[in-house]
Amino acid sequence: RERERERERMANKEVRVGFIGAGVVNFGGTKDPWDHASRLEKLEKDYGVEVVGVADLNTEFAESVLSRRDRSRAMWARTKVYQQYVDMLEDAKPQVVFIGVPPFAHGTIERDCAKRGVHMFIEKPIDCRPVADVLCTLDEIEKSKVVVSVGYMLRYHEAVNFIRQFLQMRNLSIVLINARYNASYTSIPKKFWWDLSRSGGPIVEQGTHFCDLMRYMAGDVDITSVSALCVRHSEVAGSLENVPEGVEDGLPTERRVQRATQAIWKHKDAGTAASLSHGALMNGFKYSTQMEFWTDGFRITLLEPYTPECEVVIEAEDGRIAERKRFPSADPYLEEDRVFLEAVCSGDPTAIKSSYADAVETYKLTVSIQNQCAP
Repeated sequence: RERERERERMANKEVRVGFIGAGVVNFGGTKDPWDHASRLEKLEKDYGVEVVGVADLNTEFAESVLSRRDRSRAMWARTKVYQQYVDMLEDAKPQVVFIGVPPFAHGTIERDCAKRGVHMFIEKPIDCRPVADVLCTLDEIEKSKVVVSVGYMLRYHEAVNFIRQFLQMRNLSIVLINARYNASYTSIPKKFWWDLSRSGGPIVEQGTHFCDLMRYMAGDVDITSVSALCVRHSEVAGSLENVPEGVEDGLPTERRVQRATQAIWKHKDAGTAASLSHGALMNGFKYSTQMEFWTDGFRITLLEPYTPECEVVIEAEDGRIAERKRFPSADPYLEEDRVFLEAVCSGDPTAIKSSYADAVETYKLTVSIQNQCAP
């Protein structure tokens, strides 16, 4: 009977939401525009969103985060804070949860939600443990039939859709992909990020967005073709002057992350060759991110997809700019959240662009790269 009432509420677009994790990815920060809470506020009326709980081990922090929301809004009016996510699942009974936790915390959460029939939006990376453990989680999710979306937001980006349409209209195959992602390491104060055992390493935790986008554009990867080199913290080239204070204190050498990675591989479908250059080398807050797609007759460059400065530049013969298009108002977070809620309410997940099963394939790629960079 309870399941029937739940289906009725969703059909009427009344969705009870819980947050697992009160950090930046769910609730935002001063420098980061990407969060789910503000997007759900925009979708509140369309989907009858009510946030019934926020679960975080640091309840004082969760209360502080919640106090910054407009509690006069209906969606926040009855939100409760819980220290244990299981207590939230049992007491508040959300139909949907947004899981935004560090890599090492994934796995048990997803399996517990699946067993209770709770639909999940899972932020990347989906884990940092061996692939075999992740496959156990996948098995539990598939048995439960719950709706799951993994937060590979670039799949929903207007600029990415623009490139895909350009390729499809001209029946072009991607011959080569060159991706470059250089993070600002001075703006990463979270200790877990610098610990291989808790983050999985820079490719698993951060480079995964680009690895996934390359899979989305060129298809699955031949894992046996993956080769990678890295610059380790112990090498002269890996010595960084402005590592945030305390993040590596007491951290054993074998658990310290590499400073830069160069990886290459082949995609199965069309034989596309790909390379990823990833670094955590910039200072300040600005990252440098771009991806080039080489085709017969064109070089297509996606520039700064995480920022309002995002643009696509398409070069044709003799370096002539065939097209240049900017995307100042693109909001892939809003679109991925809307698609997820629509899937939950309709019971039809086909519009979701990154299922858990698909995300596992991206995870396999990132783990293969990261394993070749082991100290």
